[in-house]
Amino acid sequence: MAGRQQLGRLAEVVRLHRGGVREHIDGAPAVVEVAREHARRAGLANTTCTVADCHALPFAEAAFDRVTCRLGVMYFWHLAGALGEIRRVLKPSGTLYTATNGMKHMQELHRIMEQLGFQRSDYLGRFVGENSYRLENAAEQLQAQFGQVELLRYDDA
Repeated sequence: MAGRQQLGRLAEVVRLHRGGVREHIDGAPAVVEVAREHARRAGLANTTCTVADCHALPFAEAAFDRVTCRLGVMYFWHLAGALGEIRRVLKPSGTLYTATNGMKHMQELHRIMEQLGFQRSDYLGRFVGENSYRLENAAEQLQAQFGQVELLRYDDA
């Protein structure tokens, strides 16, 4: 579960930039439909919602000032490729905001599963591998595509 401070910071980013144009993408059509409905209810006429693959973004180079991806980067099947696409669509002075879980996330679940005889790799698959995107290695993995990386940790996350 994300910490309240983290959610507050991401909400503040959105609030500060309400006047711009926003593009929401997701690979799942149902998620995009829900996002469209939320945007409509909130009166966000400046928001477009599109089904798209993060590994081949349908946008021009340097099209965005900011990209946010909360708890999504860990699902990129080709991390370097997707991050390269994000870098491509960001303006040179643009910023990527991302959030992820750490290895201590859901410890209670892990203990129960281990008591039942499961290894984390049995139910988490590639998300537990050495190269999986997580809090402990996020800065290092982002460094390859983004020169300046700032990692913010929150006590309640």
